[in-house]
This record gives sequence, structure tokens and C-alpha cells, in this order.
Amino acid sequence: MSEEVLQGIVLNTEDRKDDDKIVELLTAEGIRRAVLKGVKKEKAKLRAFAQPFAFGEFTLAAGAGGFPVVTGGKLADAFFELTQDPSRYFVGCFLLEAARAAAQGGGPAVLVDLLRALGQLAYTRVAPEAVAVKFALRLMSDLGYRQHATKCSCCGAVPRTAYYDAASGGLQCELCHTGRRLPAALATDLAFVAGAEWEELDGKTLPAGDALARFLGAELERLFDVRLNTLRTL
Repeated sequence: MSEEVLQGIVLNTEDRKDDDKIVELLTAEGIRRAVLKGVKKEKAKLRAFAQPFAFGEFTLAAGAGGFPVVTGGKLADAFFELTQDPSRYFVGCFLLEAARAAAQGGGPAVLVDLLRALGQLAYTRVAPEAVAVKFALRLMSDLGYRQHATKCSCCGAVPRTAYYDAASGGLQCELCHTGRRLPAALATDLAFVAGAEWEELDGKTLPAGDALARFLGAELERLFDVRLNTLRTL
């Protein structure tokens, strides 16, 4: 292959041989894997590209073993601020893992929504749990599952007792439900986040935000038929 320049973000890395790493990149076309040679050496020029959250341009050339080799790049952001706050870092790791699970069916929108969410997480006062909730809802939409958050997705009624099934469109009433019971406190936070723009979430607190993030994370697991290991850190 001739040289190829991709824009992407590192989702994951794994060791290969003594000083090499394989990086898993989320790009607008999906997931790509490539080798970073000698990158574990202290003075390796591409060392910064071998970390999760590294976003920028990656130049790839043909390599042995079935993987292209990263020969250069331009780092646009590493979201370093996330490493200074454990709660934001753990949510960031959840975003990467959820994006990886969604990448095969979500198209370029997954990359766009991931970068937007990471920016909010690293550089604004939007609460980490609100970022996780908003991103989970965006991923569902990217995959074609538009989520209703205030009225029953089946009959349009305002539920007296709320239930939730992401695969069926989100919120459900007590008569139509096929999903899990959604506690009232979570339903209140869900309606607020779903109806708010990112800027409207800045500085706001979600009383049941952590529980709602875990609830929607479990819905993502059902949609993708995967286990999201980072969900257990939220």
C-alpha cells in the first residue's frame, strides 16, 4: 500500500514484540489497527500516539504481519486533563469502549459524537455522569434507535410508572412496557439530559446521574450484545 493519512482517535493499545504496540483507531470509516514500532522506547518520536485518547492524523504505510505501520502523524489533542480527575478519566474510558462497540454500525457520527463528548468531559464543567448519559443517548441515535425520554415510545402517553427499552425507542408506559422499570429519579434526569444541549448541562448536577449512566450503559450492552467492562467503574 502507498502511504495513507487517517484522522482518528486511539481507543485501545496492546503490546507487540519487545518495543512495539498495536493501536486500535476509531476513524470516520470504522476501526483500523496499526503498528507503532519501537514506541515503548523512552525517546520514541511517536510515543504520544500510543496512548488511549490520542487524536489526530496518523500516516500509515505497508507493514509485515498484516498490519500497516504508523510512520508519522500530527497530534491534535490527547485530552490530558482527563488524567487529573479519576471520575472524568473513568467516564472517558467508558466512552472509548462504548464507541468501539458501536463503531461497526454507527458510521462517522460515532467519531464526531465521541470527540464532542470527550471535549465536554475534559474542558467544561459538565458533570462526568451527564457526559456519560448524553453520549449513551447519542450512540443509540447514531445506530438508528431514536430515544423517547418524556413520553411512551409506543403510545405517546406520559407514563405514571416509567419503563425503558432502548431497542424499542426508550421510555415506555406501564401498559406498553417490554423493558426494565426506570425509577422516577432516573426518569427525571433522563428527561432533562435528553432535552438539553451540551451548553445547558454546564455546571448542572444530576441527583441520580451515576445510576442513570449505569442504567443506560446496561442498555448499550443489550443493544451491542457485548460486556462493557468500564461500565463497572461508573
